[in-house]
Amino acid sequence: MARAALKLTVRELGALSGVHATTVTRIENEQTKPHAASMQAFAKVFRERGLLFVAGDDLAGPGVRVAKSGLAPAE
Repeated sequence: MARAALKLTVRELGALSGVHATTVTRIENEQTKPHAASMQAFAKVFRERGLLFVAGDDLAGPGVRVAKSGLAPAE
């Protein structure tokens, strides 16, 4: 969901994060559990591109939002 929100291909996310594209695909397809370092690398890529993670509540589950152009999310 996060990768799609930013319109990144598997190869692009792999190149930006330093995680092999095959590994990205396996993680997305739940064929393997990601290492903590991979998750941190993905999070860095997403934050740098303005992705905001939204917590779920009683009405809706968790999700993602893309910040308006030029606005970096707070850490």
